[in-house]
Amino acid sequence: MNLLMRTYITTLMLVASLGLVSCGGGNDGASTETKSTPLNAQMTIGNGGVDFYLFPKQALFFDYTSTVSYGGVNSLTIGGITLIPNLSMAAINNPRFESTNIVGPFTSVVWEGEATSPLNLVFLIDTTNKDALLKLISAGVPDTAVSINFAVGSPSSSSESLICSLYYTPFWTNDSTISGNVIKSAAATYLKVETTPYAGISSPVLYEAHLRISPLANVSYQTLYLQSSCSSKWVESWGI
Repeated sequence: MNLLMRTYITTLMLVASLGLVSCGGGNDGASTETKSTPLNAQMTIGNGGVDFYLFPKQALFFDYTSTVSYGGVNSLTIGGITLIPNLSMAAINNPRFESTNIVGPFTSVVWEGEATSPLNLVFLIDTTNKDALLKLISAGVPDTAVSINFAVGSPSSSSESLICSLYYTPFWTNDSTISGNVIKSAAATYLKVETTPYAGISSPVLYEAHLRISPLANVSYQTLYLQSSCSSKWVESWGI
């Protein structure tokens, strides 16, 4: 893997006050933040890997005065079951004026940066998709194949927001899906859905899903896209 692609950010702290984390811009008041969350939204990009703590409320109820990161699963098929994009997220490239349909917003995204490293994803889903995944889990996830498209958005710096968009995409799959498998062993299957509603958003009712995906073996490398700013882009290979 090209080492020149690994000379970027170490840690970027996006500091948000309680006021910034609260809903704004277009929120009808149906959603209230009831889950305690850190005041710091941490985004780490380094050594080719990423570690994001993300704010699902910003995805669903975009507040242009806030400076927190968000993202979502645009499409997802697991074990032959295609989840329905029932939710609407502020479009990362134009969050104030456009939206896109998603399966669910992220709360966490971690990838350690190696071609063989799994994707560790935590995101929110609605009741319909929760029921579909619980049915798959109860059957033992006989088919572990995964196909996914996703994107993470972070605020551009004040200077770059004048020449780029308000947000940029530090980690995403571009216009294509990537394929892998739910990590599964005799001891555990790394697909889990909470049956208690997510406390951080009261409406719509959402549930937290945890998914760990390993890349496909013996196939051509797939591509993950990264940015350290809206003007600094590179790609990393994913595969075994």
